[in-house]
Amino acid sequence: MKQTRPRPSPLAFNGGSALTIKTNSGNNVVVGGLTAGMIVLGIVSGTTFRLVSDQASAAVLAQAEAAQAAAEAAKTDAEAAQAAAEAAQAAAEAAAAGVSLPPVAPNRMLVDNAAGTARESKTFGEVRGLLDAVATQEFGTDSVGRSLTQRFGDVVDLDDFGLDGSGNTSTVAANDAVIAKLVTYMSVAGAGKTYRSRKGRIYCFSAAFTFPAVRTRLEGATFRYIGNTISSGDLIHFNGTDFDNLDCHLPTGSFRVRPIKVTGCRGDHIGLKSDDQLNNYNASNIDYAIRLYGRASLGQENRIGEIYIDGFNKTILVLGDTFAKADPQRGGYIGYISMKNYEKGLTVRNVDGMSFRGGFIRGMSSSAAVGDPGCNGILLASAKNSHFHDFLIEDAPEHGMRCAGDDLGNEVESHNNHIHDFVIKRARQCGFKIWVGNLTYKTRGGVVSNITVEDAIWGNPNTTGFNYSAFLLQNFDHMNFSNLQALGVDQAYSGREAFFIGAGGRSTLSGLRSYNGGRVNAVRFSEFNNGESDTVNNLAAQNQVKIEGLYSEGHTGDAVYLDHPTQSIRDVVMTDCNFVGGVNAFNASAAAARFVQPCVFEAAVRGHSGALSALPGSANITTINKRTSVA
Repeated sequence: MKQTRPRPSPLAFNGGSALTIKTNSGNNVVVGGLTAGMIVLGIVSGTTFRLVSDQASAAVLAQAEAAQAAAEAAKTDAEAAQAAAEAAQAAAEAAAAGVSLPPVAPNRMLVDNAAGTARESKTFGEVRGLLDAVATQEFGTDSVGRSLTQRFGDVVDLDDFGLDGSGNTSTVAANDAVIAKLVTYMSVAGAGKTYRSRKGRIYCFSAAFTFPAVRTRLEGATFRYIGNTISSGDLIHFNGTDFDNLDCHLPTGSFRVRPIKVTGCRGDHIGLKSDDQLNNYNASNIDYAIRLYGRASLGQENRIGEIYIDGFNKTILVLGDTFAKADPQRGGYIGYISMKNYEKGLTVRNVDGMSFRGGFIRGMSSSAAVGDPGCNGILLASAKNSHFHDFLIEDAPEHGMRCAGDDLGNEVESHNNHIHDFVIKRARQCGFKIWVGNLTYKTRGGVVSNITVEDAIWGNPNTTGFNYSAFLLQNFDHMNFSNLQALGVDQAYSGREAFFIGAGGRSTLSGLRSYNGGRVNAVRFSEFNNGESDTVNNLAAQNQVKIEGLYSEGHTGDAVYLDHPTQSIRDVVMTDCNFVGGVNAFNASAAAARFVQPCVFEAAVRGHSGALSALPGSANITTINKRTSVA
């Protein structure tokens, strides 16, 4: 058997037990130590056969020579490594001998000079300057190369200016100074940058300030006003600013007439909260807590996602601030309005083409002047080509919504507005009113649809007086009204009459409903302003007014009453009417001579105590009983 490695070798005599061959010293036989035909002499000792003669000397010699060669190779390698290390050390010492290093100094760095011939000691600021000179192209070779400072400098953190956001009132003076410095920076060196804060920051301040046309991302931070002044000056003015949120808080004891003004801005959210209920008025009809201003001539358009306001009597004014019809605030929108505890709600003046996209207006102020002019949930003071939709209005001190106009003719006339999808509850006077204020200027064109008025003239059972209708519609022309409802829900009526119509012209009213709506009449046509004698504003004739699909129940007087003792009635047509209860279906104070053009009155009536018609006899009056004329 060929031996390939040192190992025990077996041996047996005459079929006896196998013995392990060992060298004389007791080790295993080396490779090649036993060769064919070799004569060995040994002694049996237990289970081993220990050689007396040595192994083959050639094999032992070969093994020894191999070990020697390996040792010599290892020595050669070690000597080469040592030589290399000594050479490297010598090179380093030689290089160091030729370099002159600057002395050690705190907060400095070593920088190789531009020529690569020396190392220089630089401050951190100097190193930053060197790095800032390097422009990198982050988005490929065809992109613009910019430095790190340029990239980081696009956004300014308000904390970097030292503005304290802890909400501690002891920081007011310091914050006022920082804000003044910040505004100066925004206006010059920092123009075009984005200014950011973060949710939870509360900046206490007392001095008024204006942010220019920069971009702010305050991310929920709040400005808290610490002060008490009757001043009508604007406290916070965002002028052309693009912002995510503008929130201001007035804690108990703070007072300001005009906390927020926004001019030509785009913003996601405006929030204003006072812990006290403030009667923020200083003898001006533009004293409002939030004012949105703009001029078409300057391209100022406000686009605001939502507004929240609580605790101010005079709340929101949207104004074309030239007060001239030639230069209104044009375009723009307010996405949603959430208003609490108000006296004067949303007021819109001198605007063209704006959109007001809904809201919830509720909670009459504890100090509201009930019944005072202008104390409406929404006052469309002068607007044209604008949209108002999806509002819930509760507890207006005067009217839920009034569509008025500039009765002097200086601002835009109220033409072609679209008003729809309103619910108006518990207005102290009219739920919905149209009346410019005189006979000179009409509300013209546009659409009013899907309006529900509940419990108008809330808490006032009077059957005489001023502004006591669920819907008071006066001096309008070329308009379309549809799906209007007057409901008595939490009281037994909703207005003295559900629908008051004065000086109507060339208009259609369809789908009118009065469920316990008018306390006396469902519809009252009148030549008088608000149904009362008025020597200045007595109304003119009714011309081409068509009412179709009127339904009323719960009225106690005549379903339809025409109060026209002196003014003409022309082309008034009422078709497909249904009345339950009351006295007469149709009655009038007007003599036959007042009906100067043909008029038609058609109804089905039951449960009444009078007649279908108590109108005077005239060739220009046609009455039709639907119950007897059905084919």
